[in-house]
Amino acid sequence: MGMSRLGCFAVIVCLFWGTVANAEPLRVVYPAEAGRDTANAYPVQLLELALRKSGKPYEMQPFQESMNEARARSILEAGDGNLTVAWFGTSRDFEQRLRPVRIPMYRGLLGHRIFLINKAKQPLFSAVKTVADLHPLLALQGQGWSDVEILAGAGLNVDTARYNNLFPMLNGGRGDYFPRGVTEAFAELEHFGLNNPNLAVEEELTLVYPFAMFYFVSRSDVALHDAIRDGLAAAFADGSFQALFESHPAIAGALKKVRLNQRRKLTIDNLLMTPETRAIPAEYWYDGGQAGTK
Repeated sequence: MGMSRLGCFAVIVCLFWGTVANAEPLRVVYPAEAGRDTANAYPVQLLELALRKSGKPYEMQPFQESMNEARARSILEAGDGNLTVAWFGTSRDFEQRLRPVRIPMYRGLLGHRIFLINKAKQPLFSAVKTVADLHPLLALQGQGWSDVEILAGAGLNVDTARYNNLFPMLNGGRGDYFPRGVTEAFAELEHFGLNNPNLAVEEELTLVYPFAMFYFVSRSDVALHDAIRDGLAAAFADGSFQALFESHPAIAGALKKVRLNQRRKLTIDNLLMTPETRAIPAEYWYDGGQAGTK
């Protein structure tokens, strides 16, 4: 006697779920920073949320050594599986060499930059009223960061060094300001300020430019790219993305301290933004956090 339609359906369902259950888990190796609580960092928590929402099996672990962004990009580009995902401020070059997940992790909030400075130089910045007033001053940035080209494209002077060296450089007066995202400045002041007592957060200015930080994978890793993209979209649709963004201490605490609406806003363009990134739907951007991208 032939199998009933219901029986056939049951067999198909069992075969499907058996395939899912036996699917090879996605290998998710992300960068870690020396001395940082990486597991509780917002990028890692959002990544894990996206992977859960994707419905794909996965295994997450930090890379065994700390690294700067340039090295992380180089390892990802090699596509050898030692590092499978990292997050960077995007640029045209990065989007060509790697595979971007075009949903902004911080919803564009990192496009609002406040400055770490040597506290003795606050009067210099109190006198700044326009972008042109910043031209005589020297900005510091990390080696290989996309912000270097953004700032230079606006006519600002920029010097670069390894990330950990930027704080003693600023402390010792070998640079005037270190533009940081609103979620970064106070955390870095707390972390690096003990050994660099002259550091302070500048009190009056915000430098604003369209800016997206993306998760990136190697060009060949379509499966991980799609899992992260689909998971982020699902998390945004059900509100869990926004809930994490609004409640994470690194973001909520920073917004309270920064007082964006009380600062003078200096606006520059981001010449590195691709048409694809500029076309990201408006709802993904933080309200007021990305003038010119909506």
